[in-house]
Amino acid sequence: MSLARALRALGDRPHAGGDAEVEVKPTYGLSEADVERMVEESFTYAEADVETRLLIEARNEADTVITHVERALGQGSQLVGVDERETIVAALKALRRARATDDRVLIREATTGLNRATEHLAELMMDAALKGALASRRADEIMEK
Repeated sequence: MSLARALRALGDRPHAGGDAEVEVKPTYGLSEADVERMVEESFTYAEADVETRLLIEARNEADTVITHVERALGQGSQLVGVDERETIVAALKALRRARATDDRVLIREATTGLNRATEHLAELMMDAALKGALASRRADEIMEK
């Protein structure tokens, strides 16, 4: 029964001279002690929850970088020298090892290291893609004339 309905029902009854009191208690749900305990636990575990979230985010970023670097090596490894390719592969292995840990700082550092190791490869791949696009455009222009 809702509180409004209970009050209306009481208001329609004749009183026997005293004030009527209504105490509304849910028959289901959480007690006040349960709610208080849950609030306290939320404060207790908040820091751990944030750390867990940051670790998950670091791992997700690492997964993305690993995927992109593997693809880039498959498509453009011939654009860099052997030494640079070995540096990239070593950084990739370091990130995979870091990713397997619970150390989000280590994962971030390894992700940054791999990104730095692949900067030159990314530039070379972009240059090659632009040259290819320009060459095909020139070929299209020649064909039109």
